[in-house]
Amino acid sequence: MDRQQRLEQPLKRINRNPKSSPTSFEESSPGREEIRFKVFQKRIAQTAEKTGGIVDEKYIAIVAAALERMDETVQRLAKMRDVRKVVDILAVAQPLQQAMRMVAHAWMHLWSMTAAIPKLKALTGDLALEAVVKDNTEAAFYCGKILSDQCYIGTELKHLHGYLDHIMTGEPAVVNGCSEEIFTGALPQKTGGGHTAGPLWFPVHGNAPVSGCAQG
Repeated sequence: MDRQQRLEQPLKRINRNPKSSPTSFEESSPGREEIRFKVFQKRIAQTAEKTGGIVDEKYIAIVAAALERMDETVQRLAKMRDVRKVVDILAVAQPLQQAMRMVAHAWMHLWSMTAAIPKLKALTGDLALEAVVKDNTEAAFYCGKILSDQCYIGTELKHLHGYLDHIMTGEPAVVNGCSEEIFTGALPQKTGGGHTAGPLWFPVHGNAPVSGCAQG
């Protein structure tokens, strides 16, 4: 069994179990993943529409740009799926998960500002914000929410592009030469008769032995 077949085995096991997967990898209709992402995009767009005149356009634009880059990434992965580059897709599963998480969080922060800003304005009216926040705990709460939302979208969301760059560049070292042998963490030992023995072990801190490479 070659490397590609080994990595496809978990997918095939899931497909044979209808309880764990409603549709199989082979039988899923083309574009199913894209359709799910389009629904995700639509929900965010609906939230963005409600922010008009409430949230600073700067933050709306940042989320829109992030979503556009996310869409490009999903399309790239869809093309990889179509040519069955399973190994390459699995190699970027973690950064993809983190990227999706960040976009989802940005969506929630955008929605949060849409709700919090009108609440804060109703409490402050024409009064100075600092004076109201100092004496009104409810106003202080909404002010804190808005600042947290702005901070996430304006600073933390920028890390998203690092994850997407990781996915889009497709560093080959992650998958090239991937095999069980190079991840054993041990070197084989040569016996007197020229035969290969088991892995070489050496103790760490004088306690339990740990597999590893020999040190000269």
